[in-house]
Amino acid sequence: MKKLFFGCLAVALALLTGCASTLRSDVTSFQRWPANAAGATYSFKRLGPQEGSLEHKTYEDLARAELRQLGLQEAPQGAKGRFEVSLDYGINTRTLKSREPVYHSYPSYWHPAYYHPSFGWRPGYWASDPWGPQVVGYRTVSRDVSTRRLRIDIAEGANKVFEASATSSGSNANLSVTMPYLIRSVFDGFPGTNGQSRELEFDVDKGVINNRRVTLPQ
Repeated sequence: MKKLFFGCLAVALALLTGCASTLRSDVTSFQRWPANAAGATYSFKRLGPQEGSLEHKTYEDLARAELRQLGLQEAPQGAKGRFEVSLDYGINTRTLKSREPVYHSYPSYWHPAYYHPSFGWRPGYWASDPWGPQVVGYRTVSRDVSTRRLRIDIAEGANKVFEASATSSGSNANLSVTMPYLIRSVFDGFPGTNGQSRELEFDVDKGVINNRRVTLPQ
């Protein structure tokens, strides 16, 4: 079922972005990751409507796969792990307006054959404006741009040991399609340098990030 879900995500992303296969995310992270964290347990902290949400459970599955790769183990159901992981996410859409030139191209025309006193009959030919398309005015164009955002916090007791935020902007307003890449962005190079900001670029078709092959959680 999970493989089917991610397969649908890949197809949807390709359809929603047209021919483009690149997705960029901006990530900022802070960390005080303990040196003895390997093999430690964790549990998820859910707030308000996240409890019982199938969408949220899907995003937890994505984070769970990443945490497993880090060597962390999920605490038994109902138990609290050494680390507590929380996810916060959303999408904001705004309309951007820009002025674009309007061009007019003069139509080409057929110049018929003609007789020249010095050169005799000359063949016909196509003629057009030698200066090419001309700007005849401007128009206002509106485009909707959606910013998908994700924040992940990991706390040990009352102390945060890791926090990161990832954002990605584009025409796609479907958060679920983008979420696998946002979560992969947050955990790429974990725990990273404290206060680090970076831009990651995914080649969706080739499955690479910044020219480095990666595997998304399944």
